[in-house]
Amino acid sequence: MKIQLLTLCAALLGGACGPGGEPAGSAAYFLDNQSAVSLRVEATLSPALGGGQEVLATVPAATVAELYRDGAIGQNPRPPDSFAAIQVFRVDTLARVYLQDPVVDGPWTSARQDQKSYGLTHFTLVLKDSHLSP
Repeated sequence: MKIQLLTLCAALLGGACGPGGEPAGSAAYFLDNQSAVSLRVEATLSPALGGGQEVLATVPAATVAELYRDGAIGQNPRPPDSFAAIQVFRVDTLARVYLQDPVVDGPWTSARQDQKSYGLTHFTLVLKDSHLSP
């Protein structure tokens, strides 16, 4: 993960280009918690990022929180590029209420934040009470 972040920082500071002038892209991942309960988000990073388990955030009810940032040379990372699995737990009971394994693009909405080369893309996972298992 540190290597990815260093690569991203260097690319952004260097005019959003990688080695040899190849454009760099980045992604920011968010959880929009539209449920009535606070949620804890854990992820298994993709094998390209080392595959480790990380607690990304605790997101109170009715709030949006940034979970993670990733960057890559020559592309904008997508959710499956950054995560192998996402698990969401209720904070009050620690019960798992949502699982995405493997991570796929479908449940995430995306929005480009700038039009420079690959630029920055925001990906948001919206969770409502109806999405959460009992």
